[in-house]
Amino acid sequence: MATHLYRIAQEAINIALRHGAAERIRVSLSLYNDRIALEVSDNGTGFNSETILNGKSSVKGMGMQTMEYRASLIDGRMKIVQGPDGGVLVRCEVLKGGESW
Repeated sequence: MATHLYRIAQEAINIALRHGAAERIRVSLSLYNDRIALEVSDNGTGFNSETILNGKSSVKGMGMQTMEYRASLIDGRMKIVQGPDGGVLVRCEVLKGGESW
């Protein structure tokens, strides 16, 4: 689980730098109740979430697909949305101990 979360964070950072031109990136890993939450947010250019996340564009690249695949391997829930600073917020939640939802 730790390796997949690490790789999801790594890919989110890579996308923020390469495609979002982010100047600030925040990474956090939190444990609350029975969940582990990874969040990567940036202040980059962001994206049109309606177009990309709903399959209306081929813009959704391998990086996003890889993050979603890795999350599925650890029974995680992925959320990729516009961030509070105008960039992107990537959030992956898994149940502590690898339990299923």
